[in-house]
Amino acid sequence: MPAPNLATVDRRPTNYTIKEPRYVWSNIDTWLSQHEEHTVSTLCLLALSKVGIDIEPEDLTPQRKRLNALRSPDGDPREPIPRCVRIPRYVRMRAEHHLRTRPDLTFKHLIMQGLHQLGIEIESEDLVAVRTRRIALGDPNTENSDD
Repeated sequence: MPAPNLATVDRRPTNYTIKEPRYVWSNIDTWLSQHEEHTVSTLCLLALSKVGIDIEPEDLTPQRKRLNALRSPDGDPREPIPRCVRIPRYVRMRAEHHLRTRPDLTFKHLIMQGLHQLGIEIESEDLVAVRTRRIALGDPNTENSDD
């Protein structure tokens, strides 16, 4: 498979669902309330830029402000809560290229590590990819998933 053209900037959005514990979303909502110019999507792009993914500067600033619905802090703080974010295709391509050099990470964990670098409190166990699905071929003891 030929290497992707990473210089191409395809801004068509792709939806990506991040499923994180309730406490992470609460911490993200707190950060967003202190940085009102950002949305969850621009925060994720900012986080990816912190871990070395090249993001075009105009994609780090939202074009319009959407109200961020604060999540209810009620319930188990470890309960996984999904939230959909829009990521430009070129960002996903660049991140996947970066991940080829880091097989120990997943796209989700790149975002989590970037959020941590931005000062959002994330427990160390949530910064490491946990492999739960086995690879179809090869060593049956090797697992491969990010859930």
